[in-house]
Amino acid sequence: MKIQILPFGLVSFLLFGCALVPTSYPPLPFLHEFKTEPRPSVPFSEENAKFFAGFAKRTITPETTQWLSGKAPRRGTKTHGDLWARCLVLRDQEGNSVAIASLDLLGLMPSDSREIQERVKSFFKGKVLIHSTHTHSAPDTMGLWGPRLFYLIPVRSGRNETYMNTLKEKVVGCISDAVDREEPALISFVQDTLEGIARGPRDMQNDESFFIMQILTKKERILLLNFAVHPETIKQIYVTADFLQYVYDRLGRASGSEVVYINGAIGGVQPKGLPGKINEWNNAHKLAATMIEKSLAVLPDAKVSVSGQISWSSETAWIKLENKFWKLAIFLGLLPEERDKKRRIPVELNYLRIGDAGIITFPGEVFPNIAVQLKTKMPDRYKLTFGLINGELGYFLLSNDVKSGKYKYHSRVSLGPNVGDKIFEALDALIHSGRK
Repeated sequence: MKIQILPFGLVSFLLFGCALVPTSYPPLPFLHEFKTEPRPSVPFSEENAKFFAGFAKRTITPETTQWLSGKAPRRGTKTHGDLWARCLVLRDQEGNSVAIASLDLLGLMPSDSREIQERVKSFFKGKVLIHSTHTHSAPDTMGLWGPRLFYLIPVRSGRNETYMNTLKEKVVGCISDAVDREEPALISFVQDTLEGIARGPRDMQNDESFFIMQILTKKERILLLNFAVHPETIKQIYVTADFLQYVYDRLGRASGSEVVYINGAIGGVQPKGLPGKINEWNNAHKLAATMIEKSLAVLPDAKVSVSGQISWSSETAWIKLENKFWKLAIFLGLLPEERDKKRRIPVELNYLRIGDAGIITFPGEVFPNIAVQLKTKMPDRYKLTFGLINGELGYFLLSNDVKSGKYKYHSRVSLGPNVGDKIFEALDALIHSGRK
């Protein structure tokens, strides 16, 4: 009998990995300076506060050495800036609430997100969204990037269950803290485009929409940024939120705000590098500086939400797992088992409305053409895409894009060839039913 070595030896590489030995450049100083942002164009006032909001954050930086996710098998032996859980709770006057937890991780499996949601239900009755920013320099929370023989053959999962348990406790505690800190809030929005820092997949334009949701309370300002780009400029042995650590720090200081980042339609959307061979920390600095400068430039134009309501509709699409490499990764114990008794994987989809903004969510990396088409169907003034919400299930791309042969890697990192069509139909129905 002929033994097929390729799927076993390369399963984690084919699914999400990259068999390259990491380099080790020390971090460079961040030299960009930004002018202090003036007062918001619309200051906070109790009579204009249509919402309630609470914010909290907790560090989720590992205390011990972990296998890092997203690239070559590597241990995070150094730390360059903390990883964070940043939690925002919003509630309207009728009691409808949504909790958004943004985690500096590559992604969580849906079962991990559901466990957090179940724990949160004991003190919070609204919609819970657990987001991963998709940094490629955080602990392996999925399992695909553990030790490998000759950088190819997986030996065991990279998940550290002790870290996972601590992580979940911290996220639940973070959301609880945010609930306890609720106070009257005013929400405003601003949208623009952010060009020159990201490129789309082959022959496809990326979604360059850039949104800021500004939440003002009597005590603080929170900025929720929504854009689409992989935070993977750093490919080393450092634990880091990648370019986002500079956005959190420098934009926060320049604007007097807490900053939350939510990635959008990042399927195949990579950061643009600087020309020539150059230390990759510079690329992270460049990307962060561009985002910070754009944020400071457009913030004075933020418009107060006319609507004071929060609502949502949800759908679970049950997808049959057809990816043979994904099945093998489960069999080898690299990935947790996510299938039900009928061998299907639940894919949670949401259409939310927070004030004047409509938000569609995906538990993975949706291709930009899917998000752009769905946005045309949304009746909202501001149309946002939240990716990697309540799970990381790989790439979502349309069957025609799979058949084109242009996106072979992305097709390998997908549940099946028709998953994009199915989630498009489900979200289209949600948007249609949510129209007023």
